[in-house]
Amino acid sequence: MNPLVREAVEVAKDIGDVVLVGAAAVMLHTREGRSSEDLDFALASELSDDILLDKGYIKLRDKRDSWQTPRHFKVDFFRKDVGLSALLLATMRHSKLITFNVFLVST
Repeated sequence: MNPLVREAVEVAKDIGDVVLVGAAAVMLHTREGRSSEDLDFALASELSDDILLDKGYIKLRDKRDSWQTPRHFKVDFFRKDVGLSALLLATMRHSKLITFNVFLVST
């Protein structure tokens, strides 16, 4: 299994319902596109920094909500009240936004 896919599954196990977005999502959905060295997730529910820290995530200092997973992958979290249904609806309306529900992969 691709290391990014494996890590996306692990993040879903750590956090719960997440939606993978960005270059890695496009790559998984189309099997094309540029490669990615990090993972971008939109969260379906609120998640505090304290919860991430308790789970072994390390906050990276940059302009985004960037973290290092306990398995040493860089991830960005989009935590602004996006809601899972709103994300999926946006996906259907805008072909440039392609999402992949990692939670389904992990079950």
